[in-house]
Amino acid sequence: MANQGAEFTIGASEIENAKAYIDGSIADVQSLLADVGENVAKEEEALSNVEDERVKVDCNFQKVCE
Repeated sequence: MANQGAEFTIGASEIENAKAYIDGSIADVQSLLADVGENVAKEEEALSNVEDERVKVDCNFQKVCE
């Protein structure tokens, strides 16, 4: 089954939904920056830690937060 492709059609609404999701993700990341243009993060005290254990289990950055 390797190297097999699949063809499907997407409509304008799926494209718009993907764009909205990407824009939202960008806004989420930028909200963590003190200076977006210079890519400077906010001070650590301004950021909050995730409390949901289900999310924390899969986090790749646990050592940074400890």
